[in-house]
Amino acid sequence: MKKLSITMMMTLLSVLASLPALAGRAVPSTTQTDSATTAPRRPGFQVGMYQSIRSQILNVLVEKDLGCRVRVRLLNKGGEVLYEELLTKRQQKYWLKLNFADVPDGTYTVVVTNESEQITKLVKLSSQVLYQMPSRALLVMN
Repeated sequence: MKKLSITMMMTLLSVLASLPALAGRAVPSTTQTDSATTAPRRPGFQVGMYQSIRSQILNVLVEKDLGCRVRVRLLNKGGEVLYEELLTKRQQKYWLKLNFADVPDGTYTVVVTNESEQITKLVKLSSQVLYQMPSRALLVMN
């Protein structure tokens, strides 16, 4: 117990001795920043895409802020517009089903854009060529 009280007194004396040295130092000021300027800006819209099970249907989902216009386009490899839809300011959610069953193989692009942002998604469509094995084979061995 006596050792503990001596240790405490020594610690207190060392702190008191350093107080005059600390008194002359300037305390750093803390600056506050506006959280709106430092927070990362959230995009005005988001896009999700998925294929329906066992089909050639591509689901495109767009969720956007009210008050902004968003354009959804489907382009082929040459940049031709195959489909285009303009979402109004009042629409907040949009769901589009694109049927690729009768579309030729190739690379297609889904472009969702507003005045300042653009999201581009690539869609690659390819048919698998099936190889038919001969029904009967003759094998000669020596």
